[in-house]
Amino acid sequence: MSETSDIEQGTVTAPAEPPVVPRAPLVQRVLVGLLLLGGLVGLVATFTFATTGNSSTSSNAPDFVERLVPESGSEVLTQSGVGIDVAAGYDGYLIVNGVEIRTAEDGLSKDLGSGRIDFTPGPDKPVSSLTDGQNCVVAIVWKQAEGPERSQPVSWCFDAT
Repeated sequence: MSETSDIEQGTVTAPAEPPVVPRAPLVQRVLVGLLLLGGLVGLVATFTFATTGNSSTSSNAPDFVERLVPESGSEVLTQSGVGIDVAAGYDGYLIVNGVEIRTAEDGLSKDLGSGRIDFTPGPDKPVSSLTDGQNCVVAIVWKQAEGPERSQPVSWCFDAT
């Protein structure tokens, strides 16, 4: 019995085609790319417009901000009040360490005649005290004539002991 090769018997098979990897449709790839780009733009805008760091950065606040309480980068007691002094014609609310303080029931105090928007932590309030270490506040501020839909965030951080 002689050995015959596959070629002689006609059983040679063609090399297998590489597997086809399905690609996402063009529209889906474009949308994902746009979402990623939008997220990146949002992060850049947040870091560009945020007011944080030492007290010298408080001077970088928008023109409608007259004073941040406490000043950015300062050190205060854990029961200290926080707030913002804005120009006439502005309104807003505060977010203290991620907790929204929007109404008088939450403990928000507003004197729009003087431009003061304040909150003092305490019992039975959404924030009972500032945390030891770094605390951050975001004031959401808008022109009263335009309404909260056109608000601007002003953020700053400070330390509490």
